[in-house]
Amino acid sequence: MMSLIEKHNYEDILLIEHIRNRFAHRLECNKFDHPLIAKEILKFSTDKISRIALKLKYPEPPLRGLFLLALYSIVDRVIALPPLEPTDVVLRPI
Repeated sequence: MMSLIEKHNYEDILLIEHIRNRFAHRLECNKFDHPLIAKEILKFSTDKISRIALKLKYPEPPLRGLFLLALYSIVDRVIALPPLEPTDVVLRPI
């Protein structure tokens, strides 16, 4: 809502939440290569350079590696955000 992160990063955060919930609430989803989990991992918007680098090391990148790559990418972008000043936050009545 404050436009601090890009839309694709927000969508990736929602994917992480969805994957986490699948692992937590579905007993059959116990590995990254489970079809329900794999389908979600392949939706990440991880930058192309990182995916290419991973493919150079592995002919078929492991899904766990793609998940961690997306996670680290999001964390890196969030940590890089400048701190907000109190004057930057404008509260609107609901």
